[in-house]
Amino acid sequence: MFNFDELLIFILPSELLFNSWLIRKIHSETDLENKLRKKIVFSYSITHIVVGIIVGSLITWVYIALQLLHLAVYDYFILFILIILILNLIRQIVKTEKQFKRYSGHYSIKPPEGFY
Repeated sequence: MFNFDELLIFILPSELLFNSWLIRKIHSETDLENKLRKKIVFSYSITHIVVGIIVGSLITWVYIALQLLHLAVYDYFILFILIILILNLIRQIVKTEKQFKRYSGHYSIKPPEGFY
């Protein structure tokens, strides 16, 4: 069963983000693209709108498929995403420590005088 709330929540923002990314990404245009670019709707060409609709519908179908899975599988998927975010945070901390070592010559800040 299809819910139109998902259409508004996921398709429209994903279409706008993907189309704006795609417009910035394309540098070399073919003759067909130049012809279709003349037909602009809300600052997007026809091909960008079609690609955005396809990608947005795929995102919505993936979301619906995740809702149809068992709750435990969905929880494991969220746990997997959280693990990826935590690993990315650890990578950023290690990167910052390496930069601090490069500029200061040691990992930690020296304690103030009279600390011991």
